[in-house]
Amino acid sequence: MRKLLAVAALVALCAGRAFGREQALPSAPTEEIRVARIRLVTPYYEYVCDDSGGEFESEAADEHEGGREAGLSPSALLTWTGLRPGNTMSAEAFNREVLRTERRLSDSGLFYTVSVRVAPPLRKPSERTVVITVSDGFSHRFSGGNAYVMYGRKALGGNRAAAFAYAGWNLLGFEYVHENLGNRGYTFETSFISRDYLPSRCGIDDAEPRNDLSVRAGKFLSPDVTIAVGPGLVTVAKTYDSEWSFLPFGEAVLRADRLGFAPGWSKWTLDSRAAWFPLDGAWKTRSTGTFTAVLAGDARKAKGNKRNLEVFLSASAGWMSESAPAAIAFRLYDEEALSVRSGYENEELTLQSYALASTELRLDLGTFGIWSGFSAIPQIFLFGDAAIPSPGPAWEGTVFEAFGAGVRLKIPAPVYTDFCFSWGTNHEGNWRGSFFVRAGN
Repeated sequence: MRKLLAVAALVALCAGRAFGREQALPSAPTEEIRVARIRLVTPYYEYVCDDSGGEFESEAADEHEGGREAGLSPSALLTWTGLRPGNTMSAEAFNREVLRTERRLSDSGLFYTVSVRVAPPLRKPSERTVVITVSDGFSHRFSGGNAYVMYGRKALGGNRAAAFAYAGWNLLGFEYVHENLGNRGYTFETSFISRDYLPSRCGIDDAEPRNDLSVRAGKFLSPDVTIAVGPGLVTVAKTYDSEWSFLPFGEAVLRADRLGFAPGWSKWTLDSRAAWFPLDGAWKTRSTGTFTAVLAGDARKAKGNKRNLEVFLSASAGWMSESAPAAIAFRLYDEEALSVRSGYENEELTLQSYALASTELRLDLGTFGIWSGFSAIPQIFLFGDAAIPSPGPAWEGTVFEAFGAGVRLKIPAPVYTDFCFSWGTNHEGNWRGSFFVRAGN
């Protein structure tokens, strides 16, 4: 436990130094900036948006296959920025949103090159024209995990729509997401995931088939914040031949994803959700937040020999009422960002309520070519995890902890997949090796 506290103290010290440098930065100018127009430049068209609306300025799109219909639509591109013609803001807020717009577009994984620049004013000193230039990237996605593979496509129909299919021994399913319905930022997502169906059919011991179906609709409140609500259904059985239990529910979700840049790159995320199971009269809630900051290096480099030292912090808490069925309990062992990575039994980490904190100190070792068109970024890290079951008056002093090290292989475009292996132990010397595969943008 002392080692875990030492790691956490080191991380807090590094993060504190980063925040201290940010506060020491000189203040930005206080002048007011008005966004006069936004110009979108793609290989297929140029589009100008101002107070009067938008129009295609270039007919060169007709020379390309598909004409204006090729590439992402203007309305889809504009969902990645909070800038709109007619907006008035301080110079500091304007400059930060320009930087965030460029980073959001780059992080989407849909473009090979991204540039967001500000054209100098011609007549009115307070007005600005924002020029967003992109070139289309790779829209296919490949990933997988323990005994399954995933294939997906993004930018379907030239919009922020994507579909993914999963197939394998222990997981089958599909997902569909549309994040710009009606070109107004409305969202729709649906998924069906079946776990351990085939093992249960083959009589594998402890195989408990589970199916999850969900449908949600929502809205982008800003480029960084979205809300969604909708119904869902969980079906579970001890074995394939036993009687199935049906657990309908309704769920509300709040997601946030925010970028920072001074003095170095930083990012924080929030995923908060609450579900109501009417047949059992039960509630289930969970909130998870993360913070990542680059302590040395430059994470904003899209290409090149990246050598970044960064800190990652994660905090999560979950609770469900006593009447909730055990089948929907929290499992702190099978998700990379929500696990205690040491030698506890899975049953010990299956909880009705919990509070979890994790930290990682990460070092990228550079960018290396695998073969033509593909590259990889190996990363080594130290980590510490600590989870409290049943926090509050019912807590009996139990703490599940882990501390150890790991290696992560990040493969950017066009694969967008991370492979992670870690080894961790606890104060009793019980260790476990963990392997996770995560599909990125």
